[in-house]
Amino acid sequence: MKQYKFAKSVFDKDAILKTVYLWQDILVSEDEFNYIIEVNSLNNFDIDKFNSDLQEQQLRETLNGQFGELREAIYNKAFERFEVS
Repeated sequence: MKQYKFAKSVFDKDAILKTVYLWQDILVSEDEFNYIIEVNSLNNFDIDKFNSDLQEQQLRETLNGQFGELREAIYNKAFERFEVS
């Protein structure tokens, strides 16, 4: 088993949990300053790929927080003519 720490000041909890969901045999815990992932099987684990997935998920969370309402408005405008009354 190997542990990796990710700073809470850098990553949101949702980004960590959504990334971990995509991987197998990983447990998540946290301390005051870090999220800690414990990898049970290193055979199928690539920390570089995990980091890439985590950064991508964090970017999604950040963009959704900033532009979520705008995206919803664009979606509604684009499909308003298809709504059945």
